[in-house]
Amino acid sequence: MITADQKRAAKAIVSVFETGTATGNYSAVAILSDGAGISYGAHQATDGSDSLDAILLRYIDTGGRRAADVRPILAIVQADKSTAYLSTASAPPEVRAAVATLRSLGTDPVMQAAQEHVFETAYWQPAERQCAEMGLVLPLSYAIVYDTCIHSGPGGVAKIRSRFPEVPPVRGGDERAWCAAYVKARRSWLAGSSNPLVQKTVYRMDAFSALIGEGRWMLETPFRVRGVTVD
Repeated sequence: MITADQKRAAKAIVSVFETGTATGNYSAVAILSDGAGISYGAHQATDGSDSLDAILLRYIDTGGRRAADVRPILAIVQADKSTAYLSTASAPPEVRAAVATLRSLGTDPVMQAAQEHVFETAYWQPAERQCAEMGLVLPLSYAIVYDTCIHSGPGGVAKIRSRFPEVPPVRGGDERAWCAAYVKARRSWLAGSSNPLVQKTVYRMDAFSALIGEGRWMLETPFRVRGVTVD
């Protein structure tokens, strides 16, 4: 098991990728041109993945004081309505209003807690289980797997594993060599996507390659990711 500080550092790397800050931006929201609809929060939960639905439900169920404002937004995302648009500007008034409301809710402690709960249970814990099953123990390995879970869903890890021959430690492989091969294979997969927006996210793997090159396996702080200091 990695320590609480190492876990925080691993999540901070993904926060840098998603919002440009190591602490995460709970208010960050937009409709991006990848077809996923509204993308929201510290690690960018999307309408299309249903993770945004889970956050809004959690906010309501835990007594968020603006639950009445959130219920109409929940109806929009449960119908995946925002996925029909490729930018906030192109969306109809009710969807643009939902984006504005979500932005304003980012400072609400109940909303922040709802985001953390969903990112933990739907993404970190599946990543943690997969790391344990593969025999991975290094904090940077956890960060690499967690990033895939956030970016492509927990099922995305198996898809990348099938694209390179190195075996994980549980099968006698070397963890560092496995991670380097995984990052290289995922970068190739991202670069080969038919979606230009996905192609641009190869920077995530470039950042992990840099951390591997620096020997940041234990994620001792401070260190830098894409020009942002994690401390």
